[in-house]
Amino acid sequence: EASVNVSITTSSFVGRGAIYGVSFFDFNSGLLSVTSSSFSGYRGGIQAYTQNANASVFIASNTILPPTFASDTIGLHLNGLTSGATVQNNSILRREMNAAAGVTYFGLFIVDSTGIVFERNRVSNPGLVSNGGNWSGIYLENAQGIDLHLLLPIGYPPQRAGDSNHNAHSVNPPETYGPNTTRLPAW
Repeated sequence: EASVNVSITTSSFVGRGAIYGVSFFDFNSGLLSVTSSSFSGYRGGIQAYTQNANASVFIASNTILPPTFASDTIGLHLNGLTSGATVQNNSILRREMNAAAGVTYFGLFIVDSTGIVFERNRVSNPGLVSNGGNWSGIYLENAQGIDLHLLLPIGYPPQRAGDSNHNAHSVNPPETYGPNTTRLPAW
């Protein structure tokens, strides 16, 4: 059943293999916000799927610590948001060593969405993904009008820059950037 005007604030979510800490599934309305909260132990921190046209998604000042799993993990997953979202002042931090071979750790994952404002966030992997695992700080697919402002280090140490398993960003296809979008630097 759809929800209206949901606000989650100053909360701590600790999972043990659960999929997401907070999930806004389809067709909610009003303001949907997650602020000043922390997430650890989940395969994904926060996800928001297709919402009603009048929905407003606001995600701010959260800390997401994705753990090591034998399957892909996503810090923040936005999918099918046609009315946009504001994502600001969050930290998505990879803090565990190693990874399973062939597994990708995504910081921000945006698919089939428009009008996302991503500002003053930190997405960081300080070189901890190894053993054949992959890192993608920001992944965009069929994402239009995505504004990336004041992006803090997507990171891994500079000596890792040539390592193809540690991408600052992945874009599929590259032409999906909308107008007024700041392109990420190639690493």
